[in-house]
Amino acid sequence: MNRVVSSTFVVVTLLWLAAAARGDGGFIHLQTSALDLAQTRQEVVLVLQELPPDSQLPRATYVLRSRYTGTPSDFAWVIPVPDTPTDVVAHETDALFKSLDAETAPSFSIIQSMGGGGCSCGAGGVASEVNGLVQVESRGTTGVFDWVALSSNGSDALLAWLSDNGFEVGVDAAPILDKYIQQESHFLAVKIHEPQTLGDQGEVEIPPIQFSCQTTKSYYPMAISQISAAQETEVVIYVLADHRMEGQNVPNALISPSALEFDATNPSMTNYETLFRQTIESNGGLALITEFAGSTQNRPLWNVDDWPAAPPGASDLPFLTRMRSIISRERLDLDFDFQAAESDTEINSAFFIVASAQHAAFAIGQIFALALMLGAARTAFRTWGHKQRRGRSEAPGRH
Repeated sequence: MNRVVSSTFVVVTLLWLAAAARGDGGFIHLQTSALDLAQTRQEVVLVLQELPPDSQLPRATYVLRSRYTGTPSDFAWVIPVPDTPTDVVAHETDALFKSLDAETAPSFSIIQSMGGGGCSCGAGGVASEVNGLVQVESRGTTGVFDWVALSSNGSDALLAWLSDNGFEVGVDAAPILDKYIQQESHFLAVKIHEPQTLGDQGEVEIPPIQFSCQTTKSYYPMAISQISAAQETEVVIYVLADHRMEGQNVPNALISPSALEFDATNPSMTNYETLFRQTIESNGGLALITEFAGSTQNRPLWNVDDWPAAPPGASDLPFLTRMRSIISRERLDLDFDFQAAESDTEINSAFFIVASAQHAAFAIGQIFALALMLGAARTAFRTWGHKQRRGRSEAPGRH
């Protein structure tokens, strides 16, 4: 008989930050004047307010964070939105996403069974400017971004305006832009006026950008991503709303805790990554997997300093839902529509796996090895910093 005894068992907790497949899609079309970049990860915080405290009209607020692979050069994004975007703000850090990820990302505890079982946003120029079939609704600068809010009656005119004004978007975007124009979408065109550098994994991380619009629509425009997506796209969606949310036009799914097993070949030390992909494949290659759904009451999800530009009333919304998917480029052919789920049943992102003593010991060994590597790297960095400071202090002319 297997026993789990609180005073004698071993618990190994692994925090896995949902990075099994790097892919980013939704919302953004990218074009560079140098080597092409491929979107590798994008996250969005979507705040849905039916009656904001500072407005009489429903409002949707988007916060986007993106990552690309390739060599950075000039960036231009075109983001379809339901209505004229306002309150465009660059985030100085990604602290909001780090806080939400820490609260909602899957975590795994491997338990050894004793029996061996198993805003600086400028809205300068808000007066409308009409150029052929393109209307400039507002423009401004925030952080590293220059942005323009636009509407248009035709993709040819829109692409010509974007090109003339330094937003280099390829002509192959025309059919997809036409789709959004037919839906009477507005557009937020964004470009970066400061060079971006490659990260440790050869990726370019774009600072988060936030904007709002007055709308009753709850959607995530994915189809625009066909143009610049990588072969696989990971999409992470956080929705703050009055209720638990789910996809309306795509299958919704969960990972069953009872299906989890120990698997040393995966970063989580479980078969979660395998189950995640199998669940998507079993739904025809497209599904939104809810990894977390819970009440925000008495649970601070972010610090005020993490989100100084939070829309009024955002912290009062009672429910947060985290959905994630990995999508092939071929399936990026529709936008995600959202609706309230049938119930506000909470979904916990903490998993507990009962493993044999051998498996638990292996997991502990992996963590110790990682800790040793991190400790060695930290020591090396401190030694390097000390030498640098000593070198500067000994340089001629230093007192």
